Amino acid sequence: MKRIIVTFVLLIAATAFAGGHVESRCYAPDGTIWKFDIYTNAADQWDSSKLEHPPLSPKKAKDLATTFMKRVPLGNTMTAWAVSTITLRLMSGDQRPEHWIYEVHFDAVPPGVWNGPVPWFTVPVRMDGTIPEPKITKPKETK
Repeated sequence: MKRIIVTFVLLIAATAFAGGHVESRCYAPDGTIWKFDIYTNAADQWDSSKLEHPPLSPKKAKDLATTFMKRVPLGNTMTAWAVSTITLRLMSGDQRPEHWIYEVHFDAVPPGVWNGPVPWFTVPVRMDGTIPEPKITKPKETK
């Protein structure tokens, strides 16, 4: 029984370390915290030394992230979410096979002239086109 448990633990560890993991936190204008835990696996593989293009195009990643952003409250002071950058991020370091994700960064668009920072949000998009389901934490009410 002990051997089975040790083998199981080693298999889980091998699976976890074969890919990458990142925790990403984003803050919506209403004060909610959106936390993404991203674990990559075989669906995120792309050998950039052999294949010129990733399995998911930047345009498709942008389109998927833009659709996702319809779920994120904008707040009363901003007019829209706008894509600021699309980053292709290597998740597996020097390990083979390489695991990649896109990070699509949005900035809120203020109405007219604006002094100060604007809300921002980064959506992780995996190479299979999925977006991890975030854990959403609501702000605590003050009395």
